[in-house]
Order: sequence, then structure tokens, then C-alpha cells
Amino acid sequence: MTNCHVHFDPDIPADIRAIVEAYVDRWSWLLPRWLQRLNVLVRDQGEVNEVANCHSLRHYRWATVTLYSCWLTDNEERREQSFVHELLHIPTAALAQFSRDAIKLLAKDEALQATLLAQLDERNEAATSDFADVIYQRYKEQQQ
Repeated sequence: MTNCHVHFDPDIPADIRAIVEAYVDRWSWLLPRWLQRLNVLVRDQGEVNEVANCHSLRHYRWATVTLYSCWLTDNEERREQSFVHELLHIPTAALAQFSRDAIKLLAKDEALQATLLAQLDERNEAATSDFADVIYQRYKEQQQ
């Protein structure tokens, strides 16, 4: 594990916390060295079809992974894959934010800006999903 302190929302049930702690232990090698604090929250619901999300601020050296109630009802494999996916957003967040800021600065036309931001988000999610799938599948192969 890195020097990252994991802070769990006090409202997380003990059984869910135990699952997430195991995931954090297993996947902590994905966390960037700069990360000093990882917050883990559980909430009722997010955006439509949102199982979990991640928000990080590199300059503050922290990140928050929020798991929504639908994440709790997924099967174990899907929950772990989703958790890996969210952790992978942490090291790429600075690049994604820089790209968003550059688009907002340079694309003065609102329609163009909206299109570019949507395309950036779509590609960021796709790349993160691809990496998460490969990493998780490799892990599963090594466990056999």
C-alpha cells in the first residue's frame, strides 16, 4: 500500500466496509504515489446508470470514490471491476481536467465546446474501462 490514508464514511455498514477494505488492499498498487487520502462514500443513487464515481484533486492530494446503492446489489465480480475502474480515474484525473480546462478556454463556440467536452468524457471513460478490463482479467488469470 502507498502512504495513502483511507477514510471511510462512518455510515458505511461494516460488511460493505470489509468488502471495500479488501478491494483497497488488493488494488492499492494502482494508486498514484501523490495520493495521500482516499475517501470512500456510499450514497443512495447517482446519475442515471451510475454505479460509482470518482473525484480527485491532485493539488490537494486526495480522491473520493462514491459507491451508489446499485453497486451494492451487483455481483462480487462486477463490484470489484467497478472499483478498479474508479481507482484508475485517480491517476488520469489531472490530464482529463487539463483537457477540459483547455477546451473551455479555447473553444469559444458553445456548441463546439459542448461537443468536445462530451467527446472527451466518452473517450476518457472508454479508455478507463479498457484499462480496468485488461487489469482485472489479468488478475483473474493469475488467480487460477
